[in-house]
Amino acid sequence: MKTHEQLRAAVNNLLITRQGIGCSVTSEKRDNIIKLINPTASFLIGLFIQHEDVSRDLTIDNALTFLNDMTEHEIGEIPTGRAVFFEELIDPKIVANPWFYELEYPLIKFRPGNTQVGPGELFLCLFGKNFIFDQTANTGSDVTQQLQGSSLVYELKSFGSNKTGAAEKLDSYKDGSTDRLMIVKCVSTAPKPNFRSAFYVCDFEKESWRDNIYLHNGVQLKCKLLEDVTPLWKEYKGR
Repeated sequence: MKTHEQLRAAVNNLLITRQGIGCSVTSEKRDNIIKLINPTASFLIGLFIQHEDVSRDLTIDNALTFLNDMTEHEIGEIPTGRAVFFEELIDPKIVANPWFYELEYPLIKFRPGNTQVGPGELFLCLFGKNFIFDQTANTGSDVTQQLQGSSLVYELKSFGSNKTGAAEKLDSYKDGSTDRLMIVKCVSTAPKPNFRSAFYVCDFEKESWRDNIYLHNGVQLKCKLLEDVTPLWKEYKGR
């Protein structure tokens, strides 16, 4: 049986590989790294200990396998123009680990310290070694994905969130350095949710955000393709 000390070491080993969370290529951002890595490490370790349940295979052994598989995991180019489930981006062996569904909601919602972190930002950076988290970006960008020969800057927003002046802000992303806008609809906390976490990505080079994203009552951020993802989830799992 593995110990909690081994769990702590595995969490730290994961985080120090993540740019913007546990390591940084620029010295001026080291203060921000400290603000992120300590609460993130404590949060992850606490989740594994709190949710440990041998009867559901939520064991420390499986947690160590989960963390080890995540460490070198990269996410390929993210599909645009349709609803996508987060697990579509992840290696099936990681999704098959009992810890993936158990931690999906808290990992997508987690905001370390006083940082301005939207839903899904740390999730992408934890599961994708090729994602860089930048909480100090002046452009409004959240995470950058490194791909072969290029990089993509994403801005993440929560489905249903109230955004005063959102139209002007969303317009500014297209005119700035942001490549893509991601609207995130998180899984519920129900024991058997009707769907898992999903998102829609607008590629500013291919479409206007207004094609599929709208502001209900002028402020509530919605996406037509995320209104009801339950049928899409049933179809996805039925493949």
